[in-house]
Amino acid sequence: MAKIERRPSTRGRKGNWNNVNNLKFLVDFMDELGLTTTTVASRVGLSRQSVFYWLEKDEAKLSSIDKVFKAFGYRLSFEYEKIRAEGIASVTMNVRKDSSCDGRLLSFMDNALNRYHIDRTSLSEALGIGKTTIYYWLTRDDIFVSYIFKVADAAGLRVKISIDPIE
Repeated sequence: MAKIERRPSTRGRKGNWNNVNNLKFLVDFMDELGLTTTTVASRVGLSRQSVFYWLEKDEAKLSSIDKVFKAFGYRLSFEYEKIRAEGIASVTMNVRKDSSCDGRLLSFMDNALNRYHIDRTSLSEALGIGKTTIYYWLTRDDIFVSYIFKVADAAGLRVKISIDPIE
């Protein structure tokens, strides 16, 4: 029987995930801590192939990614911000009570849709998804990470990602 020659992968061995966009924050986190797909997988209780698949496809459920950050002692949070014209200084305004700490993964999305008066039906049409999908995401409290960015793009918002040590 002929032996199959395996070519080494051009990705993953040294953290070379150049084509990752949606999960770039995960790749950057792994690079910063010197983590491999094997290390991440073993800490979370998954196979290395699962983590490799996420990065190869540039897609994963938010709940799965959240488990990775928690396993390493970090809190992952998202926020939608209005895109404003850039000036000389970078200004952050906290004029509303922070309700992102209510324990739900998608509270940031629910808050932004209400805060910016974004019609869910129009948003679902702009995304090309069913009318009940946004409701489903919010009640299940989970979403594919790519849709976080797609919602922001469709609504004219910017995604702000924060990674902080759990105190």
